Amino acid sequence: MRTEAFTQIGLDSGALGALGTVVHRFNEAGRYLATVLADGREVAEVEITVAEGGRPAMQVDLADAAEHRHVDKCCDKHEADLDVGGYGSFYVGSGNRRYAVVVRSTGKRGVEFDSRRLQEGDLFAATVLRPGMYEITNEHGKGAMGLEVRYVRRGRTKYEPAKPLKVKIGETFAQDILKAGPAQGLIFEATGPTRAIVRLIEPDDGEGKGYTGKRAS
Repeated sequence: MRTEAFTQIGLDSGALGALGTVVHRFNEAGRYLATVLADGREVAEVEITVAEGGRPAMQVDLADAAEHRHVDKCCDKHEADLDVGGYGSFYVGSGNRRYAVVVRSTGKRGVEFDSRRLQEGDLFAATVLRPGMYEITNEHGKGAMGLEVRYVRRGRTKYEPAKPLKVKIGETFAQDILKAGPAQGLIFEATGPTRAIVRLIEPDDGEGKGYTGKRAS
């Protein structure tokens, strides 16, 4: 796995790194232009065509798009990248820069999708590798939720991450704490305006003190 993945101590749906992915469902046919931002600066554009008969899902590597500056995902102008109702996933394949993406329809005004402000139904998939206590907040909401990533000791049985945990996030949190194993996926479903931030409070060296609900100073 990439070296930078192990050095990350937090994740942010509005500033994606190597361990986060945002997902948006495109419900209307049309041509879209995705503007890629790296560390707050516009660095690339990606064209996306949504039409009946396209693929059910597509992935866009924001780091790769930034390197090529402009990417037309459709190799044939008459071929759709994505089916109506299909899902577009935006992720970071390499590097240490932080990325965001803003998608607009070329046929009408307004923003279709902004990873810095997820809307109802949008997803943020995150993977936390480092054991410890984390705090999860929503920049556009209230309160906080704890995340305990347990320390796994070496044993005879090989460690295998469990299935991803799913949690809804919006103005408030439905629960106080999540418990997960290293590399176990977390899928946050936005129920309203959301920018999910996962911040390391205290690494776990094997003793594990538990989440106190207190914010780090």
